[in-house]
Amino acid sequence: MWLVRLAKRSRTVKRLIADKDLFSELREKYLLLDTCCLIHATKQPELVGKFIKELGDKGCTLVVTPAVKLEFLRGADSFDAIRAREKYFAFLKTVVYPIEKYLDKIPEFSVVIQKASGGNTIELSDYLLVASLVIHPEMYLLTENHRHMPMAILDRISVITWDNDKDIKNLGLYKLNGDKYESAVSDILKQK
Repeated sequence: MWLVRLAKRSRTVKRLIADKDLFSELREKYLLLDTCCLIHATKQPELVGKFIKELGDKGCTLVVTPAVKLEFLRGADSFDAIRAREKYFAFLKTVVYPIEKYLDKIPEFSVVIQKASGGNTIELSDYLLVASLVIHPEMYLLTENHRHMPMAILDRISVITWDNDKDIKNLGLYKLNGDKYESAVSDILKQK
């Protein structure tokens, strides 16, 4: 286990727990970050921020979609806060994934993603993250939005947990499962 301990505040020791093999598994890989990851990283830089930064420092390419970047920036309440968030993207060395270049392919698998979600409506930003995994199945996704992830086509590879004094938080690491995806496509084609 990878474990970060911080200074004691009252009687609480803050820590983040993640599988130590995660760093080697994500080395030289692409990791899509959801907006929630960036928010947690800025609110708890010694835990979540340090963890995400270390992933990047150890060879993982940190990626956001334009929608995630906009969601993160729109949470700023001043021009200074926007500039600070832009600097944070630079600090993490994030790459903006140009999902818009693949908009012509999205209709091909739109039905699959929607059916795999069990009929639940997926927010646009989450939908684009899942679409990015379909376009590039070698990518991974880190998110707290577990209920929005269509497990009929994804695998949860790992869970990262931390205590923020108010409650326990969990980020899930997801990856497209090609067999599940092909099975979902086959099931949809049979329904024609």
